Amino acid sequence: MGRAAIYTRLSRKDDEKVSTCASQERRLRAEAERRGLTILPEHVFVDDGISAFDGKQRPGFAALVETVVAGEVDAILAVRMDRISRDEVEAAMFRSECRKARVSIIAEGREYAPDDDAGGLVATIESWSAWRESRVKSVRIREAKEIARERGLYTGGPRAFGFLNHSSSRPEIPKGSLVVVPEEAQALRDAAKWILAGRGLRYVAEQWNARGITRPRGGEWDHGQVGRALRAERIAGLYYGRVATWEPILEVDTFLDVGAALTSRANGGGKSRGLGLFSGFLVCDVCGAKLGRKREKANLDGTRRWMYVCRGCERNAASAAPLEEFIGSYFLAFLSEPGVLEQVSQGAEAREGSDVRALLRERSDIEQRLGDLLSDFVTAAESTRSAVRQAQRAAERRIKAIDVEIAKATPALPVSLPSVGELAARWDQATIELRRTWLAVFIDHIVVRRGTKTGPGNFDPARLTVVWRI
Repeated sequence: MGRAAIYTRLSRKDDEKVSTCASQERRLRAEAERRGLTILPEHVFVDDGISAFDGKQRPGFAALVETVVAGEVDAILAVRMDRISRDEVEAAMFRSECRKARVSIIAEGREYAPDDDAGGLVATIESWSAWRESRVKSVRIREAKEIARERGLYTGGPRAFGFLNHSSSRPEIPKGSLVVVPEEAQALRDAAKWILAGRGLRYVAEQWNARGITRPRGGEWDHGQVGRALRAERIAGLYYGRVATWEPILEVDTFLDVGAALTSRANGGGKSRGLGLFSGFLVCDVCGAKLGRKREKANLDGTRRWMYVCRGCERNAASAAPLEEFIGSYFLAFLSEPGVLEQVSQGAEAREGSDVRALLRERSDIEQRLGDLLSDFVTAAESTRSAVRQAQRAAERRIKAIDVEIAKATPALPVSLPSVGELAARWDQATIELRRTWLAVFIDHIVVRRGTKTGPGNFDPARLTVVWRI
């Protein structure tokens, strides 16, 4: 009796087709028995859910080739020639190895012997026909998917965080639709708030893991996976740049703001790494630009310190630690003066007026324009999308600038603002975000003059001028 190997393959793997691979094996075992061939357990090779057309690695096929080259079998059984390969070049190379090893191929009840020239020609034609069929089918599938995307329908893929899609285990969900998962949607909304408040992706990952929120395929989150989840346009009801048919989790403006915040941090280099207590408050007296936080290069002892450095002229800098300690103490001392909170409330009411109303009107106009730009982006050709995107970014920057002007004109007292005594007691334990909220109520900005000496031990408080809101 001759030695034989069995090879079975399916392009797609799901619950309904697993048995089909087993069905192929049963048919081939029956064929081997009729021909008097022996099949050892190690000579059964399976590639379940792997295409033989698009060049993907097939572990089962690779093991089969090694078995043929090693001369361990005399024949190979497959239900059809296209199960072995749907690529004419790969199929020809495989038949060449079979000829060298004197191995026959048995498919559809026919044996292709190593010296059978007519059979080799038939096999070549069948391989070419399978390749042509796969190519035409691939084009049809791509065209069908593009039509579906134009209609805002989901064209399939792994389950996206925040949604459930149609599958064999969820047949009740219509094809092309996504259904929001409430718990995951809330997690994404919370993450967007944290990012816009200055928190990082690692913080979001820690919070999600602590809540027991897992990734779609299971497992804990890391910062990279969180970033990809927040940048997926489907959470904003978009799909390939088009308006989708499913319910969005985030508003488009919020989604764009989160993306801009993440991009800004990623592109900031060492110049603005980390949210400093006074980031955005410090203003250079030389050029008027803001000072951002960065780390110095390592000293001789390997230590590195945080610095506030002018983003404009880059010639004005101050060590972060002594600056934050001094202004924090100065701020708490200022609050201890009588009548400070009352003056803040009165000043806020006095500054509300026509200027603020004008800013609000301008903001409303720009928001309407942003909506038009979103529609333009969805319908624009690839060649014009870059210009539309630039206009969107310019409008978003202006909205942020208007918000800053409105905040300066009408500083509101946070509901959670504690008394002066409570604030002083909680200052050291409070998060940077909470302390920045308290500071923003009282401080408009802080002017920083250039220093004549450098080093953390040479910090001069006289370089600072605090401009209060009252």
